[in-house]
Amino acid sequence: MCRQRMIRTLTLLVAATSFLALRAAPQDQPSVAEAARRARQQKQPSAKPPSVITNETLTPAPGTSATASASSTTPSGDTATAANQAGPDAGSSEKKPAAASNDDAEQEKQDTAKLKEQIAEKQAQVKLLESDFALQQDTFYRNPDYQRDAAGKNKLDSIQSDIKQAQDELAALRAKLRDLGAQDDSKPSKP
Repeated sequence: MCRQRMIRTLTLLVAATSFLALRAAPQDQPSVAEAARRARQQKQPSAKPPSVITNETLTPAPGTSATASASSTTPSGDTATAANQAGPDAGSSEKKPAAASNDDAEQEKQDTAKLKEQIAEKQAQVKLLESDFALQQDTFYRNPDYQRDAAGKNKLDSIQSDIKQAQDELAALRAKLRDLGAQDDSKPSKP
């Protein structure tokens, strides 16, 4: 009995010692999270300073490039004469075609977006019709007497014709979208 007690005591002593040794080991080594925090802190001072936006870094607007270049070549007090040297209608003539072309471009973008939306809706409709057709077809052919079911066959034919019509409409919409894309390519690009 004395021997069993001694073995138990030794076993408990070894277990307690190993437990304390395991618990003390992580305190000596830094954890992964602490190492990641230290790495982030070391990287922070080397980060780029935020950029400062000044008048020199900004590019002039496209409509004001003629007057800006003219005013930069004249003395600083004669900005009005620089605009007159460029011509009385120089700024206004550039703005009208630009506005008209912007409206046309905006209209084309809206038309294209509408067509894409219609195409997406039509594709969803075709998908729905096809899944409905598959379901109706399964139901029709599960009937043991399907050869004599004229109403079921007519229903399948009707759904099939609806699918065909929706696919034709989808093809027409896609062709219309291609035509709009071709019109964009045929227009000369502005300098």
